[in-house]
Amino acid sequence: MKESLRLPLVLATICALAAGILTVTHGVTGELIAARAAEALVAGLREVLPEAETFRDRSDDPAVAGFPAIGQVHEGRRGDAVVGTVFRVTTAGYGGTVEVLVGVDPAGSVTAVRVVGAAGETPGLGTRIKEPEFLNQFAGTAEPDLQFGQDVEAITGATDSSTAVLEAVNLGLKAHAALAGR
Repeated sequence: MKESLRLPLVLATICALAAGILTVTHGVTGELIAARAAEALVAGLREVLPEAETFRDRSDDPAVAGFPAIGQVHEGRRGDAVVGTVFRVTTAGYGGTVEVLVGVDPAGSVTAVRVVGAAGETPGLGTRIKEPEFLNQFAGTAEPDLQFGQDVEAITGATDSSTAVLEAVNLGLKAHAALAGR
């Protein structure tokens, strides 16, 4: 009987030690991971709205409550002047969710678009939505119902991935109009 208890006790001890080590590691690195995520967000915000010196979170504004795909809204400021708004939009791509930052200036034109998350998209095809050649075509657009073939071009063979970015830009423009009261 003693021998039959030995193996489960050894296994339980190893599991308890592993769980303890993981808990301590998470506790030590959790703040660092959160700080790095915040730094990455600010870098992305600055990339799509480079004129801004500071950003103010406006995610709780009632005007964007009707846009569930928009997870975060950041108002960019230079001094006291608002220079634009950045929307973090999550849409469905080919292989999962696609997270997009859409910068919009006060007049309602897209300043820049960056894909910050598209892990499930097909490497070499769907991941081309991150390339500047595709994203730069959205800059300067102000029509909240952009369409492929008329306003912008999709990536051939990556229609679902391209559509995810197009939907994100359209949602960002519509949310900007809602925030501006248009």
